[in-house]
Amino acid sequence: ALARNMADRYPQIRYAACLALSFLAKKNRKEVVKNTILMHSIARVLEVDKNGALERTNPQDRKVFIGSRLCALKMLLHLSKNKDISTKLARADCITTALARIASTMELAANILCVAIITNLTRHPDNASHLVFHAP
Repeated sequence: ALARNMADRYPQIRYAACLALSFLAKKNRKEVVKNTILMHSIARVLEVDKNGALERTNPQDRKVFIGSRLCALKMLLHLSKNKDISTKLARADCITTALARIASTMELAANILCVAIITNLTRHPDNASHLVFHAP
């Protein structure tokens, strides 16, 4: 249900689901990263502006969609700081692909978080090798 709500077209529901997942991720890091359905849902939240979708929404909804993306990015930053978790996170192709797609296309705060996540993921030699040679 949480993953389904993260893909909801209503921005408030999406934001609430992202916030709930970020609270769950603080205590259940391994379980969150192992769950491929949640990882794909996070990737969809990150790519909210795919094909200019945010430009077609009203300003209030746009703020909530951007808030959802920031919430997901902050959760990924928290997860990427842990060595064991960052290894699994770097191998979640949907997340690394979404981060690469959205880098430098967002507002300043989100771009800073995106670069920080990628930096944390590449800090470990195994992750760096995997991201350079095996990630899509």
